[in-house]
Amino acid sequence: MDGINSIKDIVYDAAEKYGDNPYLRYKSGREIIDKSFNRTRRDSDAFGAALLKKFGDKPVHVAVIGGTSYEWIITFLGTAISGNVIVPLDKESESIDDMMQRADVNVLVYDDAYKEKALSAAVKCPKIKLTLNMRDELYNFIKTFDGKAPNKDIDCDKMCAILYTSGTTGKSKGVMLTQRNIADNATCIDAGEQPGDRMMTVLPIHHAFCFTCDILLGMHGGMCVCVNDSIMRVARNLLLFKPHIMLAVPMIFASMLKGVQSAAEQKPNTPKPDIAKAAFGGCLRTLYSGGAYLNPNIVTGFNEFGIKVLQGYGMSECSPRISFNSKFESKPNSLGKVVPNCEARIKDGEIQVRGSSVMLGYYKDEERTREAFTEDGWLRTGDLGTLDDDNFLFMTGRAKNLIILSNGENVSAEELENKFDGFPEVAEIVVYGNDDVITAEIYLNPDMDKNEAKLSTDRKITEINRGIPMYKRINAVIYRDEPFPKTSSHKIIRPNLK
Repeated sequence: MDGINSIKDIVYDAAEKYGDNPYLRYKSGREIIDKSFNRTRRDSDAFGAALLKKFGDKPVHVAVIGGTSYEWIITFLGTAISGNVIVPLDKESESIDDMMQRADVNVLVYDDAYKEKALSAAVKCPKIKLTLNMRDELYNFIKTFDGKAPNKDIDCDKMCAILYTSGTTGKSKGVMLTQRNIADNATCIDAGEQPGDRMMTVLPIHHAFCFTCDILLGMHGGMCVCVNDSIMRVARNLLLFKPHIMLAVPMIFASMLKGVQSAAEQKPNTPKPDIAKAAFGGCLRTLYSGGAYLNPNIVTGFNEFGIKVLQGYGMSECSPRISFNSKFESKPNSLGKVVPNCEARIKDGEIQVRGSSVMLGYYKDEERTREAFTEDGWLRTGDLGTLDDDNFLFMTGRAKNLIILSNGENVSAEELENKFDGFPEVAEIVVYGNDDVITAEIYLNPDMDKNEAKLSTDRKITEINRGIPMYKRINAVIYRDEPFPKTSSHKIIRPNLK
């Protein structure tokens, strides 16, 4: 968008246009707190100015860990406004120390709910010079800088964020994004929402989908972003915040639809739109879906209740939006129309893209960066699809081994397989998703007693599952009698399962 080239531009433009109107709304105990566009800019400026005072002009890498909160947001914005590099971390990850070391983190800001995990990881990272909890240390850090702005020019085309994304090689990749990448993606299309509209954010904030499309897009559009504090309280918070729009993964929408369909069965004489209004706060009109396959039945189901469901498509490497169904232009079963700042093509069946939102590459990983791009500079998405004459994308399948669960989480098969390295009972293993169940198919060591090897392997799986987030856990095991079929180069031919 003209005049908006950086995250700083988005923050300052929104403060100028929308001033003291509410930007972020959240619960604190029994109280509802509003933070205005002006207050958000002021506190973000203060954090940025404090960073520059402490560390000087040399860019520092600031990691942040926690759930969606005002403090998380001003940490991200203040880091970007001051020309530094933000590193959002998955609060559920079991490898925070590894990610911080690989991202050369100097500062760690954390929610007290994750204090033990954060600080135990920080001691393993010698480059970290400052840790701040969000409860009081963050505010003590910025209090003398209230009203001050960072005095530093922003290079919109230099790295400003490292976002970790799951991959197929067993190790998360640090996606390098610039200010222009993120700002262009957040502002490249008018979704038709209005200033003052309420949107409820339910996604993990460290995901690009959440931060770009909820936090920044909401700010740019003058909307009031309402924070859902728990996935278990979505229904309650819909009634509390009464949002007009909501972004989420299909699993959440499926659950919401099931609830109103059940209510409609119990009240057959009540118009379905009235049932939806009673269940969702009375204002909900549009649901934006991404992160996983959207069953067409969810779209048609919500239509009966007077609510529109629109699907988009993207990836962290694209900041994240690649295509988008809008109120003005949409096609059934499509991934949407390619966004204005992006080009797409189909090469050998694969969706490939280029444009101002495409990443610089993977941080300190030249090999995987080269693999991610074609020789003529197009990003390989790893997804198979088609592109019609109207520039709408349609997906036909997944080209990679990444397991895409219906809740939007991505699980690296190789990451789980690698946990069996050096475990003698397992000769060969392939992990895949089978109807949303993470399945390990195993060929045991033929030189060991089969029953003992199986018992030992079962215990190993239990041990692994205890140490990883629930969505990554192996929930089904198949023991093979024969080795896996292999290519001529002795690579296992992976089962053609989802």
